[in-house]
Amino acid sequence: MGSPCSETSECREVDQFSYCDPSGHVCVCNERHRTSHDRRRCVHYAGLIGSPCSLTDECRVVDRFSYCDLSDSVCVCGEGRHPAEDRRRCVLPPSTTAAEIAVVTFCFVVISILAVIVVFLLVWLCKAYVCVKTGQRPPSNSQQLFAVVGC
Repeated sequence: MGSPCSETSECREVDQFSYCDPSGHVCVCNERHRTSHDRRRCVHYAGLIGSPCSLTDECRVVDRFSYCDLSDSVCVCGEGRHPAEDRRRCVLPPSTTAAEIAVVTFCFVVISILAVIVVFLLVWLCKAYVCVKTGQRPPSNSQQLFAVVGC
């Protein structure tokens, strides 16, 4: 499409859904069709993601990241994208917000602190158990607790 012309018959030789635009004297697609992705022919205008189709070019007119899912014969978005609310384009999922990052960071810090406390308690309990089993006094301070030997 876009080839110079003087009458519609010249355009129809290239594509049956085209005509010669009298204002620009170039071949264009009729109102129910759009120029294909490769600009060589006219394809049915699917209109929206989810619309019926038979060729990927019909969907590419809607959005360059869409294609015709031949199993369902509808336009769908390519991998990693989904239809926008108006179904006129394919968009990437929203990125993670600063608030979400802050919540995850806070949770990580809290879990890390809890993990240190749990490890400390487990070490104390194990050492106390060994000391009691061997008839010795359990550790009473942190230096004794983390000493390699002895209770």
